This record gives sequence, C-alpha cells and structure tokens, in this order.
Amino acid sequence: QVCYICLDDESAEGLVRGCACRGDNGFVHVSCLARQAHLHFGDNLAKGMQSTENDNVFVRWNNCRLCDQSFYGPVGTAIAWACLASYSSRARHDGVLLSAMGLLARFLDLDKRHDEALAIREGAWEIVRHWEDESSRIVVRGDLAQSYEEVDRFADALEIWRDLYARQMQLRGASHERTLMCHTKVAWTLIEGLGGYEEASKIMRATLAIAARVLPREGGIFLSFRSTLAYGLYKNPGASLLDLLEAEATFDELCVVSRRVFGEEHPVVVKRQNCLKETREKLAVARGAPRSAVAASYAY
Repeated sequence: QVCYICLDDESAEGLVRGCACRGDNGFVHVSCLARQAHLHFGDNLAKGMQSTENDNVFVRWNNCRLCDQSFYGPVGTAIAWACLASYSSRARHDGVLLSAMGLLARFLDLDKRHDEALAIREGAWEIVRHWEDESSRIVVRGDLAQSYEEVDRFADALEIWRDLYARQMQLRGASHERTLMCHTKVAWTLIEGLGGYEEASKIMRATLAIAARVLPREGGIFLSFRSTLAYGLYKNPGASLLDLLEAEATFDELCVVSRRVFGEEHPVVVKRQNCLKETREKLAVARGAPRSAVAASYAY
C-alpha cells in the first residue's frame, strides 16, 4: 500500500484511512491530505470564491477526493487540526478562520470531545455576532446550538433552532435545503432531549413532503431526514405498533442504501444498524415475543 497522493512507499509517516473508500483505496498520509486541501483552497480563493459563500472552497479539508465522503475518526480530527493551524493567522473578517474553527469543532464532537467543541463554537460566535452578514451568523449560531445539544442544554438549543428556522424561512423560503435542515434540527432536539415526539413527527412529515420534491432521494440530507422521522417514532415511549413497523421498514431500507453509499464501517451505517436493532427489539416487546428471539434471528 502507498499513499494515493504522493505515491511514496518509503515514507516514515504512517498511512491512514478514515472515509468511505474500500479495498486498497484511500490510504494516505495526513500531511499529504493537508497539503492537498491547502492547495485546493488556495486555487478556489484565486478564482474569487469565498469560504463563507461556497462549501466547495473547503471541501478537500472535509471530504476524501476519491470517494467524496466526509472524513471521520482520528483522521478527521487530525486533518481539522491541520486546517486550523494553516489559517489561524488569517484576518477574522474574511470567514476563513471561522470555517476552520467550525470544521475542528465538528470533528471534536464526532470524537466525543463536546466541551472542547463548545468552547470553539462560543469563540466563533463572539467573532461573528456583530457581523452584518446574516448568513454567517445563522451558520455559527446553528453550530452553537449543536454544541448545546451535545452537552444536554436542549432548551437553549431549541430556542436557537426555532429562531434560525424562522430566519431561513424569511431569507430562503420553505423549500430551501437550509430551511429544511433547520426545521429538522428543531425536530431532533425535541426528540433527543425534550420528549416532544408528536410535534417532531409532524415537523418531519411536513419536511419530508417538501424535501421529496427538491432533494435527491438517495442524497445524504434526504436520508438523514428519513432517519430522524424513524428515530422519533421508535424512541417515543407511547409508540404504536404501526409507528414501530414504519420505523423498522425505514431503517431497514436506510441500512441497505447507507451500506452501498458509505461502506460497512462508516459511523452513519453503524448508527442506523443499531437503530434498526433497537426498533426490532421494541417490536418484539409490542408483539409479546421475547427479545432473545429477535436477537437470535437478527442479521444485518
């Protein structure tokens, strides 16, 4: 195996892989990833793009060039630290430093280092809170709400998500991807920390009805919306048998699609498989069957 970027098989630096590549693909040096991302970023800035306006400017810091899926695990955290180190001296008003801070906070959350991620996002909000650019303030406040969720400050998170949803409705309309994502975050916060299962279900059914018209059916965002609805259905202590059957059918389909898109070991796949297993266990109880029978017959 060699690094797919430098092709050097004698380097002392170890090879890593933390994406959706499979087989012999995707092995790389972290230093090569950082150098490639920095060059890609510079090329896009030379074309006049701004980090606060176009996600593609930062895409190589976040996504593998081969599989085009997000990095995760220690590789994601390492590349995010390299990103922040590369741009820590830039002026605060150009948005580059904010993008680097947001990237690192996201990977710290994935690494369960939520207090560190919250500190970074609070720092980012102090930078951007007085900007005239409403879009940037929305993004950073959304990141802050995410961190509040991770440290169990759900009421604070919900207040932000409701406000951001209203602002996105005014700025972009009901069918814009970012509006739909904010509404989904309202639902997720209700489910995860506040017990608002019925309201969350109504939100997600309305969101999916719009998303089905404007988003790719096998795109990551649409799949995450379906997962949120199913998650709320099976997590509800008062879930009916029909609710659980709907959740099971949804997660069953999502697992098949997710394995095809991301590969068996990706965290998204593992999480959805666990949700499917838990849903089937609840179904067994609802039907009066012993859980051991479900566990014995369960197969991904």
